[in-house]
Amino acid sequence: MKTVPCTFVSVWDGGMEIDSAAMFDPDTGVVSDIQMAQLPESILNNLGVLDRELVRVDGKEYELRKNEDDTYSAIRTFEVFFSRNGYAEVQAASAEEARRIADEELKYDDVSWDEDWHPTDVQLEE
Repeated sequence: MKTVPCTFVSVWDGGMEIDSAAMFDPDTGVVSDIQMAQLPESILNNLGVLDRELVRVDGKEYELRKNEDDTYSAIRTFEVFFSRNGYAEVQAASAEEARRIADEELKYDDVSWDEDWHPTDVQLEE
């Protein structure tokens, strides 16, 4: 597990932020080793409503989700790419010519598409 330093932020009562040191795994999104903020008891006793929790990593902010096992995961945006199968009948002298015609001349409506589609790749949106 490759982790990098980050800042765990809890936002209270409409805007009061409390920052704590933590570690972030960019591969899994898991936030770990959250340190307890050193705050005066007067502030701790006056905290009311926890509005949200987030993490700051390399200048970016991610909202956090608390998991069933009491760990935290950063919610990031991923681009998911899909593949769908289809076919078209193409009149050509060779397979190479048929591929070229399909690539350059056919439109979406020229293809008979099946109803199955499958995710093929996922990339973290930068």
